[in-house]
Order: sequence, then C-alpha cells, then structure tokens
Amino acid sequence: MPNSLPTMGIGAQHRPAQAEAFGYLAAHGSKMARRVEEGMREDIRSWKAWPEIETEVSRDALLTICPRPFAIFNNIFCNLADERRIAELLCPFSSGDLPVLWWIFGTGHNLELDRGLKAARFVHAFESTMMAASLREEPPSPRDPDIQTREVSDDLSLDRWIRVMTRVFEFPKPAQQPWKDLLQACHFGPNATHRHFIASWKNLDVGCASAFVHKDSVSLSNVGVLPGKREAGIGSAVTAAALNAARQSGCKFATLLSTKAARSMYERLGFESCGRSDCYVWTTR
Repeated sequence: MPNSLPTMGIGAQHRPAQAEAFGYLAAHGSKMARRVEEGMREDIRSWKAWPEIETEVSRDALLTICPRPFAIFNNIFCNLADERRIAELLCPFSSGDLPVLWWIFGTGHNLELDRGLKAARFVHAFESTMMAASLREEPPSPRDPDIQTREVSDDLSLDRWIRVMTRVFEFPKPAQQPWKDLLQACHFGPNATHRHFIASWKNLDVGCASAFVHKDSVSLSNVGVLPGKREAGIGSAVTAAALNAARQSGCKFATLLSTKAARSMYERLGFESCGRSDCYVWTTR
C-alpha cells in the first residue's frame, strides 16, 4: 500500500555522503525506478503463501486473485495493454464479481492506457511518486523522547500493528482478519523478508510501517500515523526504524511509493523521485 502519511520529517540535514548517493541516484534514475516496481511486485507476489491468494505471472503482467471481495487482495500489475488485453486481464475478477486494483509504473502518465482502463470502467484512484534512497548512511533517529519505535516479532505485537494500520488506512472491518491471516502466512520478524514496525507516542501506538527485503533493496509500505498525531515526527521515526533495520541486514537501497503530501518527509530521509505510479480501481458497482 502506498505511503500516504502527510507528516513532516524530524528535520535531518543531508550530509556529504548523502550528496554522493544523490548523484548516483540521479544518474541511475531508470534503474532505481525498476527497483521500485520490482520491490512492490515481489512483495505482492509473495502473498501466494496465503492459500486464499492465487498468483498468475505472464510475460507482461502479474495478477493476485482472491475470493475475498476487497480490492487490496486483488491486483493487476501491467504497464502496457490494449483494449483486448485489458479485457483478458480483467476477466478473472469480473467473472467473480471481485474488485481489483490496476497498477502502472513509469516515468509519466500513460495516457493511452488511461483511456483504455477508463473505457473498461476503471476509475483512477490515486497517483504516487516512485522514490528511492541509498542506505549508505544511517537515517536519523527521533529527537522526541516521547516517540519510541519497535519491530513486530510475535502475534501479540502484530495485533497491535494491525489495529493502528487498519485505522490509518481505513480498512473495512470484514477485511481485517483476512489481512492478518495473509501477514501471518507470509511470515514476519527480524530474520524474515517481511518486517513490520510500530511507533508509539507516550506509550500509545500511533504509527506503523512495513518493509519487504528483496535482493539488496528494501521496499517500504504501509507507512502511516493516526489522525491527530501527524506532523510530529512520528512518520519519520517509524520510517527511519525500518530503514535502519534493513541497512543492518545488508540492504543497500530503499524504495517506496509516496503521495504528494508525504514527499517532503521522505526527501528529508534521503529519498529522491525516480518515476510515477498510477493506481486504478474496478468494482462491480
């Protein structure tokens, strides 16, 4: 899930080593964009560990198909498709009356595919900025002693993480238990490819983040803070916790999708823009 938290950062300044990393990212923008897309695709693809999700991989697309009637579980990743191909990819979902998200990654808005999707009754849900950062340097820790972060390591702490995450992203209640089942099936923890983090403020759980390790990169998602606690450095703190954990495990790069509101926070943590992603939603209603 894209990182939609509109918090401001904890005010870290960029250092010379960070500037050197910026130069690398600027010179390898398309490579970094591919890392962003690959990280998210592989994260979603790993959901096949949950028996309720079926994945289909073809030369041009990745699909996750789930009988649960929630779009978060049903996805199409495809950057190029004509009208006929759109109908083919939509068929497993339309035949089962299942809502689905269609993800596009690139350097700009794909107007031709946009027209094709809208003709098939898809609605443009949101635009995200693809961002990447070097992990050569350790991200800053929170300055506010009231902000604490910790990693999810067992089912009890996973329940706490889910309570925050589903409130931040307004998950419908019927989708919450299936979401937990999926996360448990994928396995999580300090030595796993899936890792989750909680941020607390004065001992209240208020923020969350997820990290998926793939090769030498980490893909961040589900970064959010409860309303009323935003713009206080909590989003930056939980993001930094995920980045530090990935860095310590050997990751060299971090990638994510960001909303416009959250970009300044990620830039403070060393991220740079490297492309654009668009998400469309199709429903039976």
